[in-house]
Amino acid sequence: SLVVTRRVNHELDTETSSAWTAGLVWSPMANLDFSIDYFNIELRQQVQDLRIDGILQDEANCRLGRRPDGSTVDAASPTCVDALPRVGRNDDGDLYSIYINPINIARERTNGIDFNARYHLETRFGSFRFNGNYSWVREQESQQSSGDPVEDQFAVNSGFDIPRSKASVSLSWDKDRWTTTLHGGPLGKLANY
Repeated sequence: SLVVTRRVNHELDTETSSAWTAGLVWSPMANLDFSIDYFNIELRQQVQDLRIDGILQDEANCRLGRRPDGSTVDAASPTCVDALPRVGRNDDGDLYSIYINPINIARERTNGIDFNARYHLETRFGSFRFNGNYSWVREQESQQSSGDPVEDQFAVNSGFDIPRSKASVSLSWDKDRWTTTLHGGPLGKLANY
């Protein structure tokens, strides 16, 4: 059986971040408007709990000297120096323990575009509202420890399964004390293994 040990980390640094956005709004009619925004967010020293599967993958990559995609891994990298002692193995190489705790992630950065459309129509049958949102992420990068390579989270076999885009569409109707909303929210493609 596997023994998992989790402890608090009193050496965590304070999280910091910087973010900026720029956008435009166009309203061709009083009841119709469109907006587009560019966002750029960078998090430094973000506190994250280590994941057991992540530690085991890092340990395997460090011992083998390569990732599943064939790219090389430096066993002297900060991630390997941290991951290898977290995994306990007996003389036969069998796994028996793992040590986890929250750590500061060196940095994570994302940027992309948000698009919104809103329309409102008043009729004798009630009030109709349409709202549509679309988000497209251009880059999503992270670096676990300073000195490690920056990882593209959209890369194949990166270990991150996140969609590059997502949308949300809703149509609402209100009449007196009645209201109803139809909502849909498709996600972009995810890796299919």
